Amino acid sequence: MAFVAADTTQLGYIPEESWGVIPATPNWKLLRMTSESLQIDRSTVTSSEIRPDRNVADLITVGGGASGGFNFELSYGIFDDLIAAVLESEWNTDKVVNGAKQTSFALEKRLALGEDNYEYHRFTGMTPNTLSLNCEAQQIVTGSFGFMGKGGAVDSAIVSEAQYTDAPTDSIMNTSSHFANLTVTGAANPCIQSLSIEISNALRARNAVGSLDSIGIGGGRFSVTGSMNCYFESNSLYKKFLDDESVSLSFVVGTMASKKYKITMPRIKFSGGAPAAGGNDQDVMVNLSYQAIFDSVLGGTMSIERGVA
Repeated sequence: MAFVAADTTQLGYIPEESWGVIPATPNWKLLRMTSESLQIDRSTVTSSEIRPDRNVADLITVGGGASGGFNFELSYGIFDDLIAAVLESEWNTDKVVNGAKQTSFALEKRLALGEDNYEYHRFTGMTPNTLSLNCEAQQIVTGSFGFMGKGGAVDSAIVSEAQYTDAPTDSIMNTSSHFANLTVTGAANPCIQSLSIEISNALRARNAVGSLDSIGIGGGRFSVTGSMNCYFESNSLYKKFLDDESVSLSFVVGTMASKKYKITMPRIKFSGGAPAAGGNDQDVMVNLSYQAIFDSVLGGTMSIERGVA
């Protein structure tokens, strides 16, 4: 009996020209990941038919779709297409600001059953819905992408004339030697233990009579939230929360010159948090949650720059 080892799983993507349609002779771009949860969805309804023998008459499949995502360790260049798509925008001279242009991808997951024996799970209409980034002291920068899509299918062969492009092999970024220029308005050189960013497009599946799969993906508001767990040095940041004042947040992450990202949120407001003495032999910390809001100068809520020196 053949069992599939997760270590041999391969994941690739390609932008779609038409929503829900894999391009002809695709050139799949392979991704680097630490785990994945992509799935073809099926929703069912249990029959309410009354039977004198008390048995359930049927379980009926009434809906489909695709969902899930993958986790990653951040490295340069590999996720640029997906970053722009989750911001619903495009790179403009190595800078992307969130917009309202939806982009979809086809994803292919390859499972190895043995030598030269593979099963392929393909997902279409996969629209990036979420992106998370986690920066914790003395750790790797990690994150995840989440998708919502039209549907999918399984196969035992590649798409006709398909090609595969290997993922870039740049070094994985960490928060010790690859994190710099953290700036928070009103706090001089803040010392943080961890920083998280959660991006959501609030997508929704559009379903219609006569179709098992989704007929489209509806968009919602662009939302950026997160938290900063800071060493308590003064009331400067805490007072920003108490006084309902907005601040800016930006930082740079990357392994070498011209292969760095700068993430900027010109206006954030703290939504909660207070200095807390957790116990003996501990530092007093203030864990501040935040919401990014629209900035008229930027023309959006956040920007990401690449190729930063």
